Amino acid sequence: MFKKFPLAISASLIIMLSMVNLGFAKAEVKKDISYGKLDRQKYDIYLPKKVDAKTPVLFFIYGGGWESGKKSAYSFVGKTFSKQGFITAIPDYRLFPEVAFPSFVEDTALAFAKVRKKYPNRKIFISGHSAGAQIGALLTLDKKYLRRHSLSPCGSIAGFIGLAGPYDFEVTKEKFKKIFPLETRPQSQAVNFANTNVPATLLLHGAIDTTVHAEDSTILAQKLKAAGNDAEVKLYPAVGHINIVAALSPLLGIAAPTKKDMVNFIRTKTNQDSGC
Repeated sequence: MFKKFPLAISASLIIMLSMVNLGFAKAEVKKDISYGKLDRQKYDIYLPKKVDAKTPVLFFIYGGGWESGKKSAYSFVGKTFSKQGFITAIPDYRLFPEVAFPSFVEDTALAFAKVRKKYPNRKIFISGHSAGAQIGALLTLDKKYLRRHSLSPCGSIAGFIGLAGPYDFEVTKEKFKKIFPLETRPQSQAVNFANTNVPATLLLHGAIDTTVHAEDSTILAQKLKAAGNDAEVKLYPAVGHINIVAALSPLLGIAAPTKKDMVNFIRTKTNQDSGC
């Protein structure tokens, strides 16, 4: 399912975007805040110019096939949403081959718990791209990860926004069989946890995505709705796997309406009662 060539292009483009400041207001950044004892258990916080009691928090999880990625490469995401008036947290997490599933989900659950403790009275939204969306979906749908930190998705997550996420995928390549051991594979599929009450969900996907097919988002949205949840899926014509997240940079903002849809969702849900 995950093709090596698109992922390589994505890594190069993301690095380039992290170096471009075009169109960004200066954001206050607090880097390398520890949420655990290990080297990759750190997160960055991007703060808007004005923060009040209702300023929401976006907890963004980057992708990279569960084997690559770093928070500094996604500074454009933090800057974009701080400019929109949101506090944005971007964590690192351990990657394959150092760890396999579910360790990277457990890392992000710990990071989220620390951010939740830092901002106990704010609406916090989880978002992620590609592998990061799979991780974010599990934090939102599979209650066991946050339960270990005395939290529940319905009480602590105001909404989930998935960008091109694999939620119902087959594990066929040998590398991914190692990332997702056979005995844990059912627990890696977000669709298996879509039958209970969960936070509001927005799933965004490029219609021509050949790295993670759009039906993953469509199937998850259908199952969430069937269980009575607030779930919406938006498919972007002529948008692939990379552009959907690259569009969060001013440099490539015309590539997809990702920012507009995310901002509208966060602002709408911030002004509504949270819970499931």
